[in-house]
Amino acid sequence: MAQAKSNSVQIAQRNLQIKNFETFLPFEEEPHPCFCATLPSTRPIFPDHLFVALDMSQDFWGQIHSLFGIAHIVKIGKSPAVVPTLLVTELMQRCDRKGLMRPVKPQRPIDHVSTTRMPFANFIAEVESTARDRRVCLLKKRITAPFPIVAPGNHLHLA
Repeated sequence: MAQAKSNSVQIAQRNLQIKNFETFLPFEEEPHPCFCATLPSTRPIFPDHLFVALDMSQDFWGQIHSLFGIAHIVKIGKSPAVVPTLLVTELMQRCDRKGLMRPVKPQRPIDHVSTTRMPFANFIAEVESTARDRRVCLLKKRITAPFPIVAPGNHLHLA
């Protein structure tokens, strides 16, 4: 992951692509008040940051620092921070070709869902509510009493 200079993320992305680095910059749509109407606008999900695919055995990542628009590579110690491939892949799958995050179809309260990828995998639950940040609050039925579980919407499927 690289951090761009303030308000230069698209310039940084273009310069990385010119140097043949694969990049990913996810956006989300948010309402933007404008005079008497609310217009849709987009903003990066991770402001001033973009994902850069690096092959640590072949790519000379030090050259990224000198590209116009780049502030620095996000590091842990002296090495670039590694973002799990699965996380980036799931983000990419949720985006359209332009990098705009597709909205998740919210589950209705009382829908029965099954969890897929979490400690409670394969449990059947009822949807209690859907939060603005696209997380779903579930009520798992236990023998004694229901207890809430919060899960990302893409980790669920209708039961």
